Amino acid sequence: MIARTAYFNNDYDGSVEHEIGLRDIPKSQQKREIIEYCNTHEDIFAPDIERELQIDFHDVCMILDELEEEGKIRDVIS
Repeated sequence: MIARTAYFNNDYDGSVEHEIGLRDIPKSQQKREIIEYCNTHEDIFAPDIERELQIDFHDVCMILDELEEEGKIRDVIS
């Protein structure tokens, strides 16, 4: 279910560069999908996870921090 939309502004003039529909899914599902993403991608960038999985950037960062603390992932670029 698409619940929210994230807008990304152009740094030069403030215009909307692109938008992403964000899915409204439980944190447990977000975490599972992020773990799967990390297991299938060599380089892990938080903005890429947000765009590809359609999960809010703040949630992505919080979950990545949790996973790093748990020792499940490393070398994440926010």
